[in-house]
Amino acid sequence: MNKYEEKSDFEINKLTAICLGLDYLASACGRFLSVENKMFDPCNNSNDAWPIMIESKITTIDLIEEHFAVANLEFLDGECCDNVGEWTHEFRDKNPLRAAMVVFLMMKDGEQCN
Repeated sequence: MNKYEEKSDFEINKLTAICLGLDYLASACGRFLSVENKMFDPCNNSNDAWPIMIESKITTIDLIEEHFAVANLEFLDGECCDNVGEWTHEFRDKNPLRAAMVVFLMMKDGEQCN
């Protein structure tokens, strides 16, 4: 089991903010984050998630009822499109943005942000 699987969206969002070095405020109920006086919810808001995904080269693939987020495709011989590669990080979830944020955190494992 992935260590992020049981975490709530709030916990994933908070860890993402920490890894990005963002100053955030958590709501008293522990369900919402605010960054620069705006709600920060990359697990559910594409405006928050896309910049992270683009910078980290994370993509999602639709697999009918589940989404597959992957990062950093390493091609076996350096050729893009002709050969099978290996994903360095991957995670499946029904929510593609959540899957992408978990992949982002997996990429950051070992750094001081987790």
